[in-house]
Amino acid sequence: MLHRRRPIRVCAMWRDARPTLALIALLLSVLAAAPLVARLDPQALSGAPQLPPSWVHPLGTDMIGRDVLSRVLAGAPLSMGAALISAGVAMCTGIGLAALEEVRVPVLSALAQAIIRALLAIPTLILALGLTAVVGSSLLNVAIATGIAYSALAAVMTRSLLQVIRAQPYLEAAISLGASRLRLISAHMLPNALPSLVVVTIVLFSYAMVANGALLFLGLGGDPALPEWGAMLAEGRYVFRSAPWAAVAPGAALMLTVLTMNILADRLQRALSAPGV
Repeated sequence: MLHRRRPIRVCAMWRDARPTLALIALLLSVLAAAPLVARLDPQALSGAPQLPPSWVHPLGTDMIGRDVLSRVLAGAPLSMGAALISAGVAMCTGIGLAALEEVRVPVLSALAQAIIRALLAIPTLILALGLTAVVGSSLLNVAIATGIAYSALAAVMTRSLLQVIRAQPYLEAAISLGASRLRLISAHMLPNALPSLVVVTIVLFSYAMVANGALLFLGLGGDPALPEWGAMLAEGRYVFRSAPWAAVAPGAALMLTVLTMNILADRLQRALSAPGV
């Protein structure tokens, strides 16, 4: 019977990740309660321009009089959803390229290596910017372009994990029993790399949030009035001296979300690296 990675110790993993999971639960609660908390329409002119924080507008109003709190809450699903799409595209493409390279068919391996090197040769943000310019400006296109730009990084990380797993004795036993290369990858290498791939996905989610925000900051999100955190930062910079809350609020939301996901990835990685896992 071939050896497989032992199940992760759930208790130890829960203990290490508990503080961050509490923060994530808080973020999800905010998202769920957004319609109740955000009493004002995020697109409506609900007050005078650049009003300071008050009971009516807890985070003030922006440069044209829209409630900043409502816009931050309405932008959370947009920003996180776009980052999730980017991470999904990056991981699916990266795992596919890494698996194609591991098949050990000369033509396919050379093709996968050429694609990875070509993507790595271009700075990630520049590549995402170019892809968005080609396919058109919209939030979905920005998310997909960012995912493609990060697919090379996902491929490199996946390839490193597969190389570590490839040296395990149980794979040599599977090869001696006549398992094909495709069988090794699909039934043994990828399933055993899955816990670490989850950590990679969380890290790429954080990277994608920052990259998507940067692209929307540059005005590539399609609708400039979209209540997305990067677009809100772009608007807030024009009135930063007179109304800093218009930029600080979405910037703080973006920072806290990325920080929380990075801490979660670090905790999970420690749990996976613990003895006996």
